[in-house]
Amino acid sequence: MRSERLTRWAKSATDRVGFASSRLSAEAGTLSGGNQQKLILARLLSRPIPCLLLDEPTRGIDIGAKAQVFEAMRQIARDGRAVIWTSSEIEEVVHHSDRILVLAGGRVVAELTGGATVHDVLDLSFAAASAAERRTAVAA
Repeated sequence: MRSERLTRWAKSATDRVGFASSRLSAEAGTLSGGNQQKLILARLLSRPIPCLLLDEPTRGIDIGAKAQVFEAMRQIARDGRAVIWTSSEIEEVVHHSDRILVLAGGRVVAELTGGATVHDVLDLSFAAASAAERRTAVAA
């Protein structure tokens, strides 16, 4: 009976992120990077975690898996939970974030909401980095 309940739970959780339930019997380590990411997100979606911190959640996965990962992240946010994520793919950040914090030199240098562009993020990053370099040169 426990096995049946676990299977139903796993199928329901993985269906939400586009993971083929026919692959549930496979060992996670044998799956593609995208399917591994989907399994992790399915597990997170099914638990009452108030805030998720995701580091490079789409690194190394194909475009279809990326879309499913972003949809899962949106679902987590729609459920009223916070999703904080980092990415070196600025285009992804701009297109899939409600709010962007620009960091440079280990500090938040700007906060962008609605309508930010890749150009905006890069300008702020480089301007802050240049200012930090100037401060370091003056201090030396």
